[in-house]
This record gives sequence, structure tokens and C-alpha cells, in this order.
Amino acid sequence: MIIDSHAHIFPKKIAAKAADSIGQFYDIPMDNDGTLNQLLEKGTAAGIDRFLVHSVATTPKQVDSINHYIADKMAQHGDKLIGFAALHPESDSI
Repeated sequence: MIIDSHAHIFPKKIAAKAADSIGQFYDIPMDNDGTLNQLLEKGTAAGIDRFLVHSVATTPKQVDSINHYIADKMAQHGDKLIGFAALHPESDSI
């Protein structure tokens, strides 16, 4: 079994912007659009069986929505996804 232990996914409405922002921050080109569908499609084609998915909470108010999004996608694709919760040091959710 091959597990991708570091994969980011974002809701469709912000995925492209988030992926582009990450690319700009690290000064590297982004080939993917940040969506779960593309991750599953390209990853499965590459022989990856499961994906540890997560996202970064850059503010405390993002923690709950990110974790709900990851949990929802895990419920839909439990055979492929392993969720990793987002945390923020100033969040009340910790």
C-alpha cells in the first residue's frame, strides 16, 4: 500500500486561489488545482492508495470550518482519505 502522507485539499470555491497562493508563497509552480477530485484522479493514476489530507488554519476562526470540511470528505471517501485536523495556537478549539 502506498500512502501520500502530505496532501492539501480545499473546497472547490477557494481551491485554485489557495493553490496559487501556496505556490507564490514558496515560489514554486503549482501543477494541481487544490481540489479533492484532482488529488484522487492524479494520485490514483500514480498508484497511490490513500492520502493523509489536511489544511492550514492561518487564523483561529478557520479551525472549525477546515476540520468540518476534512471530516465531511473523509465520510464520503473513507477508503481513500485519512484526515489530519487543523489547529491554530490561538484557537478555542484546541
